[in-house]
Amino acid sequence: MHSDLAKTIDDAFEKRNDISPSTKGPVREAVEAALDLLDRGKARVAERSGNGAWTVNQWLKKAVLLSFRLTDSAPMAGGEDDQDLRHRTRRGFCSSLSDLAFGLPGDG
Repeated sequence: MHSDLAKTIDDAFEKRNDISPSTKGPVREAVEAALDLLDRGKARVAERSGNGAWTVNQWLKKAVLLSFRLTDSAPMAGGEDDQDLRHRTRRGFCSSLSDLAFGLPGDG
């Protein structure tokens, strides 16, 4: 269904050391598109099958990880030492990777 997107992300992940906040073009667009699918609930990093087993959509997991390379980190208030706490944000991005993988509390 999203094979071109997955291929771009898989290829980019193999070259992840070359990816930075200054990266533009197809890689950034593919990561943004994947994150948009996650934001809108159209895709999930991990899905539970009918028999209860979990399947990880590796390309989506890689997209989330690549998004950290594409976005500068910034201090975030909270915790004992604000200077050590870093958080990367984007519009409406889930608060944790577990939200992406397993859905929001109360979800299935």
